[in-house]
Amino acid sequence: MDFKMIKDYKSWLNENQNVDYKIEGDTLIWVDDDITEFVIPDSVRKIGDEAFSDCKSLASIEIPDSVTSIGNYAFY
Repeated sequence: MDFKMIKDYKSWLNENQNVDYKIEGDTLIWVDDDITEFVIPDSVRKIGDEAFSDCKSLASIEIPDSVTSIGNYAFY
C-alpha cells in the first residue's frame, strides 16, 4: 500500500486515494467508518480510544499478537 505522512501520522491510502486508517507511533488512532474488514498491521501495539468508533459496517477484524492495549470505546 502507498502511504504519505500527515504531521506525525502515517495514513494509508486505498486504491481510490482515500485514507483508510491512521497510525501515530505504535498506536492505531483512526479507521474509516465505511470499512467492512480490517487487518491491523503487526507494527501496532495499541488500539487508541474510539479508533473504530462508528464503524457500523465492520464485519471482520484481525488483531495481531503485537496489540497489548485497547483504548476506551475503541469499538463503540
